[in-house]
Amino acid sequence: MKVPVVSIAFAALALCGRGYAGPCIPQSSGPTTDATASTSTAISSATDSSFVESSTSTDTSSSTEILTTFITLSTESTTSVASTTTTTSEKPEPTNVIVNTSFDEPDSEGQYTGAPWVLSDSHSIKSGSINSNPAFSRSGSRSAFFTIVVYSQRGRAAQTLDLVPGKTYDLSYWWLLNKGQPAANWGCYTTVIVSNSAGQRVVYKDNRIVAPLPLNTWTEHHVSFDSTGPSSKLEILAFCNARTGPDGVNIALDDITLKERA
Repeated sequence: MKVPVVSIAFAALALCGRGYAGPCIPQSSGPTTDATASTSTAISSATDSSFVESSTSTDTSSSTEILTTFITLSTESTTSVASTTTTTSEKPEPTNVIVNTSFDEPDSEGQYTGAPWVLSDSHSIKSGSINSNPAFSRSGSRSAFFTIVVYSQRGRAAQTLDLVPGKTYDLSYWWLLNKGQPAANWGCYTTVIVSNSAGQRVVYKDNRIVAPLPLNTWTEHHVSFDSTGPSSKLEILAFCNARTGPDGVNIALDDITLKERA
């Protein structure tokens, strides 16, 4: 913004005859009876500024006074407004670090083995397999299916993962009871084990399976843990500790996700 500039030129000629030199009007000895006053104002304006000239002239018998004022006003004003744009970005959804979360992806040879999941058992009678019956799948057409007929079986689905040490991870998996009604003393569970390359191994709280339970109904289970190393092995087990009943117990697993907590 330009600040108004004021230029004033003042000229005064007054009181002639009191020792001042120069032309003067004869001074009357009597009272003043006649006075002439005139005021003129001229204002011109331009796009960028205004110019005002004010002239005052006073003519009396005793004095002559001339006042001239020049005023230059700048009306140009520039205002700058800073524009601020605020962008709000949503936090990205945590990534599922599990590969082949629903067992529906084929391996490098085109076979549906569940890879990179590895299904194994500590017993000679392997309980786990990939079931391709959509009736036992929560999504897609396959699931990890465990047929438990011996109480010493320890069927599991395992996958090795690259995790960030010290970070908290949230595991979610769905399980289904397809056959059997395990009594409390059968000791039937699904269990999560996490171990690292240094040999540290943590067994997390068991999900106890006790009758009465509806058959072929999917139930979600959650486990959270802190990673202890970059290379971690995740295992989900399905087993019965003491008994399996006359017909055995069938348990399916599907839609397994593991995400770093935000």
